[in-house]
Amino acid sequence: MKLDRSFVSRVLPDAVIFGKPEFTIITATHDSRCVQQGSAFFAIKGKSFDGHAFVSDAISRGARVVFVDRDKQSTLGELSAEVCSFVFVSSAEEALYALAAAWRAQYTIPVVGVTGTVGKTTTKELLAHFFRTAGHQCHTSPGNMNTRIGLSFALLRMTHEHTIAVFEMGISHPGEMRELADLVRPTLGIITTLGHQHMDDLPSIGDIAREKKQIFSYFGPQDLGFIHGDLPLLHGASYNHPVVRFGYKTSNQVQARRISFKDGKLHAILRVFEQSQAITLAIPHRGYLTSILAAAAVCYMLDIPLASVCSAIEKFQLIEGRFLAKKSVSGSCLIINDAYNANPESMREALFALDKMPGYSHKIAILGDMLGLGDQSVFWHRQVGRMLRHTKSISQVIFVGGQIFQAAKTMPHVISYKQVPSWKDVAAVLPDEMHGAAVLLKASCGVGLSNLAPILGQF
Repeated sequence: MKLDRSFVSRVLPDAVIFGKPEFTIITATHDSRCVQQGSAFFAIKGKSFDGHAFVSDAISRGARVVFVDRDKQSTLGELSAEVCSFVFVSSAEEALYALAAAWRAQYTIPVVGVTGTVGKTTTKELLAHFFRTAGHQCHTSPGNMNTRIGLSFALLRMTHEHTIAVFEMGISHPGEMRELADLVRPTLGIITTLGHQHMDDLPSIGDIAREKKQIFSYFGPQDLGFIHGDLPLLHGASYNHPVVRFGYKTSNQVQARRISFKDGKLHAILRVFEQSQAITLAIPHRGYLTSILAAAAVCYMLDIPLASVCSAIEKFQLIEGRFLAKKSVSGSCLIINDAYNANPESMREALFALDKMPGYSHKIAILGDMLGLGDQSVFWHRQVGRMLRHTKSISQVIFVGGQIFQAAKTMPHVISYKQVPSWKDVAAVLPDEMHGAAVLLKASCGVGLSNLAPILGQF
């Protein structure tokens, strides 16, 4: 089936189509800067911009199908009907959701949905890597396109060449996960873990757990859920479908045993039901291991051999902003960019992983605010100081932002610290001697610490 005029008319019977009589959508976007020749452009009104203001720009860049709100037609000026098809609908955004859901409905392949406070993107990319290594034509949502709009565009990119698909599903407010589940209709769903984030709208771990479990909203006996079995809010719940548990307790069907850290690597025995195999991770990070447990559980249930999974682990490339370590230009120091996002759980794992990395004369943690903690922000930022008490080799901390400085009140006195308001001010307070240093960047994305990675990389 093609995503053409006939499909659009069938899914959107009230749409009025004007301009070129026939079209087929190959790519689609709501950002005119991303339009390619022949793209479909959805003029969606967002919080900051209204896509209708960029229709002309989208057409000039090659858009050949444009979805617009009927009530905005008069604001568009003269339409280029000779080169473009216009689809007038009550809402371009709702039209996108309807088309994506209808496009998804025609596929019967396994579809994996991944959610969780920490590890969504890494687990998604691990699964895609494992699936492709096993010979699958795997489709994934690119980057972190995990919102309803992003997932809709990702769904529209599915083709009949794909034999399996993986989608990351992120939420920040109540009711959102059910909307995403209705759109994606996963047949296998993963909850990687639960943590403290988006607490302005989801103020407790219980609220977060209830919302995350909505990924299973449309599951039946034929579908499979995968949960972090160490978490009581997940393993203690009832489900109307089979559930596989992964984690570190021996009660889980998929678990990691005999975990050790040596030479800056993590070593463990990966046990999947009755099978076991030794694995070595390139970084000493337990959060990364949790993602591997989740992905290995899914692979087992899809009949992908454990040996294939373990072999693929060694070839997996870590993702930018997720504890990705790179040597500086001179090779004199190591820059670890883990600044895509941060919450108390991921902050703890990042600090402990930095602490376990050998071979560096001094270690510097550049830490920024953890956003979205609501009225618990002060408490959790002070907990960061307590986390530092459990490290042995971190010698200096640079706090960036207006909240993370709370950690200074609880951190050990043997660790020196400095505080700056913005990432732009960090360079001025770095130690004179950076040779032999390992530097961690960890903060919520909005703090902007990722901007420091290329700057520090010049040392």
